[in-house]
Amino acid sequence: MQTIAELAPYVTLADKLGRLAVQLVSGVAGVKDVKVTYWSSRADDDLDTRLLRAMITKGLIEPVSSAFINLVNADYVAKQRGLRISEERQPSDGTIEYPLDRIQVKDTSSNRFTLMMKFMQCTLMLV
Repeated sequence: MQTIAELAPYVTLADKLGRLAVQLVSGVAGVKDVKVTYWSSRADDDLDTRLLRAMITKGLIEPVSSAFINLVNADYVAKQRGLRISEERQPSDGTIEYPLDRIQVKDTSSNRFTLMMKFMQCTLMLV
């Protein structure tokens, strides 16, 4: 329950990153490989990113299909549609008080987009 409460501010943003990405390439059919990078000052085992990955998947798939994506079926639906999502964690100099400093979503199959959200003192920047 602690993970959900901590990640709540990032959930909607993760969905919007996925939705923006799919709009940039005119549909999920053009997106096959996505790499999600999380910057955090926390240890890898202290940051469960399954919810964020599911929300990014939801943002990539739901706008262009009739599928309903949730935490339980996100990985399965992505696999069925040929969408590969890999994750990477990078260390950050931020405070452990906040679970994430940045999230980046990148199309690794054709490099058509790289979206990054930076969280700095309650300010959101889309780069």
